[in-house]
Amino acid sequence: MFGGSIQATPAGSISSVSPDEKLHALSLTRFHFMTLKEFHSHLFSGDSVSTSIPDYQAFILNTGLNAFLASGERETMLLEALRQNKGVHLRFKAPMQTSEYQIAPYPGREIAFQLQPEVREVAITVDIQPLLDGPIAFKIKIQKGNDTFDYNVNWSGELVF
Repeated sequence: MFGGSIQATPAGSISSVSPDEKLHALSLTRFHFMTLKEFHSHLFSGDSVSTSIPDYQAFILNTGLNAFLASGERETMLLEALRQNKGVHLRFKAPMQTSEYQIAPYPGREIAFQLQPEVREVAITVDIQPLLDGPIAFKIKIQKGNDTFDYNVNWSGELVF
């Protein structure tokens, strides 16, 4: 789907970037960064963006975007992704409730056991591809197991269907 991906790495693991290079990356990616922050703020605001995305997908996007936006290397990664026409690749695990239940001891005296939904950790991949010269600022792809969800985000931070 995307031209490729750049693995998101922990802060400081990108080869040493000088302050001038960071400033250059910040100046070139500021509009992309502002758009991504705007989209992120819309996820749980109750507007059309948040109501058009199922809650679990919004949770996944929120988790991935929190990690990316909090990274000290976000501008450098965005600039590198733009230069290479690739996406920033985020991998993490998220809890997912299954349709199965398990019997668990209950801490109170009235009930001996309780049924609880089984929760498993699921591998998640989020690809964020910044784009240039068009009405779409980002293509975002979520992959959860065999399920794939694609989103296009315009320069106002809104989903485009």
